[in-house]
Amino acid sequence: MPFDDIFSDPPPAGPEVGKTFLRHALKVWARENGVTEDNLTGLVHQILDFAHDSIRDARYQRGLSA
Repeated sequence: MPFDDIFSDPPPAGPEVGKTFLRHALKVWARENGVTEDNLTGLVHQILDFAHDSIRDARYQRGLSA
């Protein structure tokens, strides 16, 4: 392996890595803020759905103004 390859940036993480990290961070935040285990999964799904829809809507709005 060439010396420069050791210090090169790793390939960018795919969307699943980001989604998994965000899901974990939301679970930690929710537990620290008193969300019960019964409500935890539903809350995480709602937040992820909201984020996904917001990103999709922003891309759509940007496409309309182009």
